[in-house]
Amino acid sequence: MDKFLVSNFLGDILCQIYWEWQRNKNKIVSISDDIFYNLTLNEKKDTVTFNSPICLRLAKIYSLHSNILAQDFVRFYDKNQFKYYPNLTIHISGNGWLELTVTNKFLEEYLTYLSSYYFNNEYAIKNKQSADFKHIYIYSRFCSILISAHEHNIITLNSLNLSENLWHILDIKNIKLNHLQNNIDCYLGLVKTLIYCIEITENKQKKVNYLSIVEKMYQALMAWEKNCRIWGEVKEKNIDLSRARLGLSAIALRYYHNLCKSVFIDDFPSEL
Repeated sequence: MDKFLVSNFLGDILCQIYWEWQRNKNKIVSISDDIFYNLTLNEKKDTVTFNSPICLRLAKIYSLHSNILAQDFVRFYDKNQFKYYPNLTIHISGNGWLELTVTNKFLEEYLTYLSSYYFNNEYAIKNKQSADFKHIYIYSRFCSILISAHEHNIITLNSLNLSENLWHILDIKNIKLNHLQNNIDCYLGLVKTLIYCIEITENKQKKVNYLSIVEKMYQALMAWEKNCRIWGEVKEKNIDLSRARLGLSAIALRYYHNLCKSVFIDDFPSEL
């Protein structure tokens, strides 16, 4: 998955479908690759769904109706699903738009991949500023949660020094992130915010308002901290759910900290 972008991964699949369709129809036309990667996360859906206008753009090139093209694309994908990638569904949204929805299995794989996230600071704000207390607080709050969980042997951290990119949960691949799906509303809100923010900050072709992205991640972390339960009855009855929530917390915190280091001059403390 190139540079953590879900849209790049889905664009690669659309590219494969297009070339298959082109060969089948014997309609050879040279087009720019960017047509495949113009995808937008649908924030209104209760799934992780990206919208693509590819069939509208191709319809103009081939002088075809966009809905006919969209139907062809869906048929080609359904017929060759395991050849392309099985953890995805493609539907027609209307007027020739495609909706690409990833499965929970995809999200598990993506989150595990995201656990090694790092941010290229050469794209960050040149004139950094001081952070508001709230931005430091939520970081320190999650640090204390993760350190406490480590001390109670729920998870194992490689280090208690939660500095930028130097720490991680050991064996995070063995954490059963699929347990999060039982609390889809709480879990999906944070995951979609992560994906949305990464799509913005990793797209180096557009100017990024990093402060707005920091604020969006802060709000998502506050909501996650308020609604997810790790201790008490949850820990006693479903330790795998506690570990899964801690795993997602660590993944989100790593991205958030990288983002804040790119915007603020402060060294965030792991405890207040």
